[in-house]
Amino acid sequence: MRILNEGMYGLLKAVKILINPPKDMTKKEALLEASKIISASVVTTVGVILTESFVTYLLTTPFAPFAHLIGGVLGGILTGIVSVTVVYAIDHYAEILAKLKEMMNLLVYDSRVSATEIRNEYYLAIQLLDEEIQEVLKKIYLEYEELHLLTRNAYNTNFSNRELANNSLKLAKKLGVKEEKIVSTKTEVINFFNN
Repeated sequence: MRILNEGMYGLLKAVKILINPPKDMTKKEALLEASKIISASVVTTVGVILTESFVTYLLTTPFAPFAHLIGGVLGGILTGIVSVTVVYAIDHYAEILAKLKEMMNLLVYDSRVSATEIRNEYYLAIQLLDEEIQEVLKKIYLEYEELHLLTRNAYNTNFSNRELANNSLKLAKKLGVKEEKIVSTKTEVINFFNN
């Protein structure tokens, strides 16, 4: 009986708002408020019915002494969550529809683009990536070749001492040794070995 009273009260309140909306409320706002009241009444009615069914089920389990407490709390929580969600959905109906439209457009785009087009874009991206990787590898190889040649010349005993010293200086500079750390004169070499 309580369910019927609450449902009827919600319907009457919604009809009252539709027929005689407050002065500061437009017809559109009145319709929105009435739909929220009707939705909340329906959800509450269904929630109470499901809560009573759940309590009846709990009475047949070992939780029978706490059936009304557990059923009432869980039913109230779930009914509240569903009511708030429905009212939120009504309030933000336009935003939800816009997001759904965006998702549908994305699905339509996905259905229009063929697998061949996706595959071609994939291969093009891989090709561009391959070219960039090849360029990096080429730079690394050229750097290695230059360092290898400088190292070989710095230790080649076929060169004179002056050429070996100059080649060692070039190698040190290429390797990024600071200028003040490079031993370049005969005096610096003697001092280096005496310390």
